[in-house]
Amino acid sequence: MSKDRGKGRWLDGSELLIYLHGEGIDYNPYAETFNNMAKRLGLRSFGYSNKRRYLKEDVDLAIKKI
Repeated sequence: MSKDRGKGRWLDGSELLIYLHGEGIDYNPYAETFNNMAKRLGLRSFGYSNKRRYLKEDVDLAIKKI
C-alpha cells in the first residue's frame, strides 16, 4: 500500500492554519487557543503517532457554514 494514499485528504495543524488563511479565515492566537478555534469551527481531530490531523472534507464543510 502506498504511503501517498489519501494524501491531500488530511491536514495537520500547520497545514490547517495555512488552508484556513487561504480561504480568508484567520486565526488569532491571542484571542483563542488553537483547540478552541477548531471547536468553534466544529472540526474533529484524528490522532496518529502523537499528532493531530483534520479531514479536509470536514474543514471545507466548516468553511461553508461560516
